[in-house]
Amino acid sequence: MSNGMITAVSSDIVYVNKDIYLTGQSFVRCSFRSCTLIIKDLSMLGLFEDCSFDDCIWYLNATICDRDRWQCFSDNVAQR
Repeated sequence: MSNGMITAVSSDIVYVNKDIYLTGQSFVRCSFRSCTLIIKDLSMLGLFEDCSFDDCIWYLNATICDRDRWQCFSDNVAQR
């Protein structure tokens, strides 16, 4: 999902026990283990390509104003 301006792209990184703000970032081939993944703005949420998520907490603190935005979030992030 890429709806806004992405400020950073991270590739091939393993994150362990980290709090990670996802707004404005994209991740390629990254692993997240026991992380808290924080989403504050869905319009600036980047993409996840070939990433893995093990025992993570997803913290969503955003307003979803329309059905299309919710569907995009659900299809690309919530199923992880």
